[in-house]
Amino acid sequence: MVSRTVKEARGIAATDDAVWVGSSESDTLTRIDPTTNEIVAEVPLPAETAVDGVTADPNGAWVVTDESQLVHIDAATNEVVSETPIDGQFPDIAVGDDALWVSPNADEGAQIERLDRTSGETTTIDLSVDDRVASGQSISLGPVAAAGGAFWVVRERSSFEPLSLGVDLCRVDSGSEDYACAALDFFDDISSISSGEGALWATTLRDEAHLVLRIDPDTLEVTAELDVPAESFFDIAAGEAGAWATNETWRRWGESAVFKITD
Repeated sequence: MVSRTVKEARGIAATDDAVWVGSSESDTLTRIDPTTNEIVAEVPLPAETAVDGVTADPNGAWVVTDESQLVHIDAATNEVVSETPIDGQFPDIAVGDDALWVSPNADEGAQIERLDRTSGETTTIDLSVDDRVASGQSISLGPVAAAGGAFWVVRERSSFEPLSLGVDLCRVDSGSEDYACAALDFFDDISSISSGEGALWATTLRDEAHLVLRIDPDTLEVTAELDVPAESFFDIAAGEAGAWATNETWRRWGESAVFKITD
């Protein structure tokens, strides 16, 4: 495992030839070469904005900002090519073959947005109506990932009377509003998920240990665990060149480590 320091890293995405890292404090998107682990570009974002989420494909990267903007960066030029306002704040985003998927803040309900990349049409999908949701439970959505023809999102179910808490991983098939959820009993907490190399990857906390997990997307079984010497995770991203994770407070105050996971 190797690491790279990036200022206040927040949001990460990986492709075969680029790792894109956002910042929670500066209006910059950093591009890292996954082969050399060197910073090759720093892309200016709209002034006075911070990154809420990052996703990417071979053609470019998309950033959701704290000012409710969707910013598209061209991978060939490392320049912003479009800025689109969106409703609400969406802290996580994933790109699929034909759509962008965004997940809301935890206190903004259980509806995800599907943004068609060709038509620009927006579809809202409610993930609170299924037999896993008990009467009286509130729903919040967490990290997201796109895997093949599907979109994945972490969902938390909770209630106080009676006291209950459940964590699910929900799959929505592309082009459909149908979804299915399965329990994630092996997690204490999930800060981020990603897809790559035929697997889902997650950063999690178990018994005060920070782990990177490799998960079979069909069976939801954990196939590998890596204990990382970190204080807190933000995000993970996976591509053909490996998996990467960001950490908020490792090393010294004001800096973040971007870990490249090699095994």
